[in-house]
Amino acid sequence: MSISVEQKFEIDAVYVGWPKCGSTWIFKFLQAQVDVAVPIQKSTDFFEVHHERGESWFAQQFRDPTLVCVDISHDCIFSGAALNRIGTASSPIKILVGLRNPYEWIISEFAYVTGTGRVDCSFSQFLENYPYALDHAKYEKHLRQLLNVVDRSQVTWLLLEDLRDDPSRYAERLVEALGAGVVAPSGFMVEEKVNVALKARSPFLLSVLRAGAKVMARVGLSRKVEAFKRGSLRKYIFRAADDVARDEFFGDLQVHRTQFIRTRDEVSKLMGRDLSQVWKTGF
Repeated sequence: MSISVEQKFEIDAVYVGWPKCGSTWIFKFLQAQVDVAVPIQKSTDFFEVHHERGESWFAQQFRDPTLVCVDISHDCIFSGAALNRIGTASSPIKILVGLRNPYEWIISEFAYVTGTGRVDCSFSQFLENYPYALDHAKYEKHLRQLLNVVDRSQVTWLLLEDLRDDPSRYAERLVEALGAGVVAPSGFMVEEKVNVALKARSPFLLSVLRAGAKVMARVGLSRKVEAFKRGSLRKYIFRAADDVARDEFFGDLQVHRTQFIRTRDEVSKLMGRDLSQVWKTGF
């Protein structure tokens, strides 16, 4: 369905971050809803990159822009300009924030960037040479930037630990936040882990395919990209990643323990929830 010139497309909700905090589960869950539309490709990058293309282009990224539309934007939380665009929208946008234990997040990020061939180094070298990871784990820094441009009442906090412990309740909270009045569809198993860690069989081939996918998405072939990502060739590109020996990494992270404690305590205040009862590993 298209949006006419007279109609104005407005996004209803945006998942602004973090990556590795349940966003794929959210995407798959909302994809199964009849009253909700998510982007054809998981993230539009509209607020970060493509805002100059305008609302008409944004609307075309959804199967039906007249439904409750939810964008998934992993990296929006790290861009002040993107957050400002969200904060100055003509109508308040509902904000979904995904978080997890910061120790677990940074280890998961390392597993992802090494598993997909973006980085090839040890964990200690990763912390030293890629300072973005420790910066991204300073949740309170980026959340304050968010709360400077949106009202706290617009924000729904979604913890990965809650998804693991009680996925049905997590799904209910997500639906309540959107106000869509929908329930978990019968064909969707809320307990299912939909984003099993994968490792590229050939990092070079993956980098070539990723570059090609970006070009295709830019010229309006998002549906083709998404079909390829779901297709049978996927098994030839990835294999299941080996379990990360997480305990081995905590020694490298202990020098940052004070910062992690500060993050946990500050986010507890922002959420109004004692996260010392939730984020225990590493602390």
